[in-house]
Amino acid sequence: MIKTETGYVGGDRYSFDFNLCRFSDGWAQLDTRQDASYYGAWANPEKRQIVSFCEGDLCTRSGDCDNDFIEMVNEWVAWAKSNDTFLGIDTGCNQATDEFFDKLGLKEYQY
Repeated sequence: MIKTETGYVGGDRYSFDFNLCRFSDGWAQLDTRQDASYYGAWANPEKRQIVSFCEGDLCTRSGDCDNDFIEMVNEWVAWAKSNDTFLGIDTGCNQATDEFFDKLGLKEYQY
């Protein structure tokens, strides 16, 4: 089952890049042409979570199993492609995260 939580945190995306959703902690950036200080999205296949930040608004989606995570990533990619903004998934050269995405059949989206 996929659970969605929303809230407001203010600030900018850099607290996620450098603290909450670091590459070294298994997070990958879901890169788009819209990325800016006020917008960003991250995915963690081990935690089965996607975090989106936009102008202070925070949305966290969590799944119970790998299939939930795969569904969430595919939905997110489809949305970004439909808006012609999708660039790819950047794992920050973290081998373990690369392997996790590969194991889940999501490698095609990676840089």
